[in-house]
Amino acid sequence: MRNKAGDTVLHEAVRNGHLETVKVLIEKDPDLMTMMTTAGVADAEESPLFVAVDRYYFEIALHIISEAKSEKISISGRNGKNALHAAIIRKVHKSYTDSWFQDLVNVQDSEGNTAMHLASILGHVDIIFLLGQRKRVGKGAVNKAGMTVRDIILLKGRDKRGLFKLALLQRSDLWSSLENVILGSETTKIQNFDQKVKETAVPVPTSEAETSYQVINRYVSQYQR
Repeated sequence: MRNKAGDTVLHEAVRNGHLETVKVLIEKDPDLMTMMTTAGVADAEESPLFVAVDRYYFEIALHIISEAKSEKISISGRNGKNALHAAIIRKVHKSYTDSWFQDLVNVQDSEGNTAMHLASILGHVDIIFLLGQRKRVGKGAVNKAGMTVRDIILLKGRDKRGLFKLALLQRSDLWSSLENVILGSETTKIQNFDQKVKETAVPVPTSEAETSYQVINRYVSQYQR
């Protein structure tokens, strides 16, 4: 049974943050964890786990994940994102180290962005360092705008507000780690950050009249919804 919005009863319970109801529903029918919403276009379909993470219902998300050890579940969400993408966007720190999510770290969404791309786009410095030090995380993936994680980090360093750059400078103790895991061991030191940014050519999409800054701003607007 679904409501007019295409939600199952589990989706409804998750959206409203009813943890105990979620537990009862899953116990009675584990298959509910595999079902997607059906309203609207396919790109808008969402799994119960994705909804839980996206709405900051972390206890519910963790319960669904715990049930996933013995049951099949769906992890997909809107715009080609999955539950890990949502966790990065919402800064759900528990998920980054959970072994259950490890196979998802290099999966790209509909824009071609991986978890590392998302963390860089949104300026989540702590997550960049955390993911960047993991061997399984690919740092060279290119999104549909032709950008790697390195491109995004250097581009955001040119932000007139300087917020991303400031965050990096405040983590000077970890700068060498950032160089090694993302920017490459031969890149600039902190004192030469501005010069390195000026020298770095960031790809500009040729199919659209968008500058690299506009692409990043579009991503930020999309992912913060």
